[in-house]
Amino acid sequence: MTLNNVFDHYRQHLSRMVKRSTREDYNKRLAMLSKFCAMHSISAIEDIEFSQFLEWVFIDRGVSPRTHNNYRTWCLSFCKWLRQQHYIAGDPLLDVPPLKEPPKVRQPLPPSELKRVRDFLNERNKHFLLAVMMEYYCFIRPDELSNIRIGDIDAKAHAIYVRAEISKNGKAEMVGLNNAVLSLMRELHVLRSPKDWYLFSVRYRPGATKLHSRMFRDRWARLRKRLGLPKEYQFYSLKDSGIRDLANAEGIVIARDQARHSSVAVTNKYLQGRDRPVHKETIRFKGAL
Repeated sequence: MTLNNVFDHYRQHLSRMVKRSTREDYNKRLAMLSKFCAMHSISAIEDIEFSQFLEWVFIDRGVSPRTHNNYRTWCLSFCKWLRQQHYIAGDPLLDVPPLKEPPKVRQPLPPSELKRVRDFLNERNKHFLLAVMMEYYCFIRPDELSNIRIGDIDAKAHAIYVRAEISKNGKAEMVGLNNAVLSLMRELHVLRSPKDWYLFSVRYRPGATKLHSRMFRDRWARLRKRLGLPKEYQFYSLKDSGIRDLANAEGIVIARDQARHSSVAVTNKYLQGRDRPVHKETIRFKGAL
């Protein structure tokens, strides 16, 4: 098969993926690989040097180490599929390690700034405040949040159902619905909307129209400018802040389960320096010294 035939076959494979954001991301990276092959007159799949492709992306395209590593992760997935389809043998990326990434720019908000955000939105836009509170209390990722429907919310059980087709890991899971969030939902009467409506649609109100998750980032950027907050405080920082505060208040295991992390080690990545809780057991511990 020609290189284009292989790429077309892979695109058909991607079209069967449930999560739209993953399909879009993988197709974007495939398009970049296709551009690389065209520039270097590569016509056969076995002639692709994936290490050179990653070097081209990093040096010539000028991407960050984190983006390079994301491309590497995709290449690993793509090569696995190629082996399963018997297009190639072996692992072309066996000796290509990930690059060291700089500390992330995104930082959690201190309690004083969280209060400023709450007070400002409470006066001006309570529907966007609901989105902010859900990010902080429920740890639902922006892309997932844009897909939540009214029928996914179980007020009696204090839970929100994150369907498999919208979750990042492809697993259907329940997250706890905090009392403060549920109280605001009832105040705004959002639960009275049709079950098949999206919780956040036009103007952050329930509606039948599906909007892109960037609506949260765009509105947050305007809010950040209005309040004079630094760029390190991003919309996703609300999740970081919530994990920090829940871990400190109720323990890291509780925070892990609410965040739907695979392990405590993943949750620990969200806790930086002063954010890490001091365990009471270390204070009460009576040693031999």
